[in-house]
Amino acid sequence: MKISILGAGPSGLGIGRILSKNNSVTVYEKTGKIGGMAASFKHGPFMLDYGPHKLYSQIPGIIDEIKKIVPTNLLKVPKKNSIVLKGKYLSFPPKLSQILTRLNPIIGIKSGISIILSKFKKYEGTSYETRLRKSFGDTLYNLIFRDIAYKVWGDPKTLTEELAIKRVPLKSFGELIRSVLFGVKEKESAEHFYYPKDGLWVVSDNLKNEIEKNNGSIVLNEEIKHINLKNGLVENLELHNGTKVKTDYLVSTIHLHTFLPLINPKPPEEVFNAVNQLKYRDLKVLFLVINKERALNDSWIFFPEKKYMFSRISEQKAFSEYTSPKDKTVIMVEIPTDDSIQITEEEIMKEIVPQLEELNIAKKEEIEEHFIRKARRVYPIYHIDYKKHLRVIFDYLATIKNVKSFGRQGLFNYNNIDHCLDMAMRVGKHIDEKKSDKEWEELLEYFDSYMIVD
Repeated sequence: MKISILGAGPSGLGIGRILSKNNSVTVYEKTGKIGGMAASFKHGPFMLDYGPHKLYSQIPGIIDEIKKIVPTNLLKVPKKNSIVLKGKYLSFPPKLSQILTRLNPIIGIKSGISIILSKFKKYEGTSYETRLRKSFGDTLYNLIFRDIAYKVWGDPKTLTEELAIKRVPLKSFGELIRSVLFGVKEKESAEHFYYPKDGLWVVSDNLKNEIEKNNGSIVLNEEIKHINLKNGLVENLELHNGTKVKTDYLVSTIHLHTFLPLINPKPPEEVFNAVNQLKYRDLKVLFLVINKERALNDSWIFFPEKKYMFSRISEQKAFSEYTSPKDKTVIMVEIPTDDSIQITEEEIMKEIVPQLEELNIAKKEEIEEHFIRKARRVYPIYHIDYKKHLRVIFDYLATIKNVKSFGRQGLFNYNNIDHCLDMAMRVGKHIDEKKSDKEWEELLEYFDSYMIVD
């Protein structure tokens, strides 16, 4: 088959690797680089990622697959991450003993009382907020989970409880107690992760090389103008120069907002109404070049409290010391944002630098350079009714028999690199083996079950 793939991120390259073994594959990427959000870039003597990315999975077989993709120079990195609460560094997920001993004792007492009271309270609805209040009590909910939701996704009352299930590494405070009293290790927290010695770019580059070895091709700086349908099938792709490329099968890993308007004839109006109801948060990453060997004791640190505009800080050197010179380091400060937030880089620096000094991460005079990289539609926002809108979209796409949309953008799915690779393998097998519509629906349900492991 002649197969066209839209998007050269981990999902697009991953499925290109699978399908190019038995098919003629072309991957189209509208930008001049591969890797999507999991790309790297050179900055002076540094090789930097767009925020922290680890290679880790609890999905059977995926670590083995990662080792096939990166067969040499794959580092096994001890994972150390923290959360800052009330100015104190606690391990993440937070331990009961630390909450009781390192924070104000009154907080510990209030937390205990709140947990007990939550078992007798009646909470209405099935939101993110309700789920976490039930599980942890009001005090811990307000301390740990409320403000991070506002920061990254918006009002927690409007978010589905599914977000809490996928993003919170423990289901209840009882799990924290068991881990402290009985030494039960929670599966949701990895003790180590893998990372390519020379930077994350190696993953995408090796996937690209495999595609090309299989006689597939990757076309950069090519934005599709139209996806032309005939008799319920994709007949060809129309490029911006007017060239029409015949295709037997189309795989999209690009944003649904971008993908659906390309289809000709246009999808029904209710499909566009549905996709317009799907919302995202953008991300600004502030890169700070610092004149010292290391800035953090961790790979990354979470900052849930409202006082910090940033949600997480990571250090490139914590993933691989080979990506930075010995005497300098770079930290990456993640700032979730949207069009309603207008703030300049200098205003960001003016607010953040004193906080970095207070946190003993970096002093103003140690910061040699700063710059910002922006990314659109990074965080899917799981509003309570988002699945209703997705259903309209995927019911429509199911009417086009030679199209599949998947990946973080293509499914509006909150996932990591390991999930993208798992999806790629499963969707590739589905296409190669010409599996049924019913089996595709089962795959979609499986993809929806992914858990995020911090």
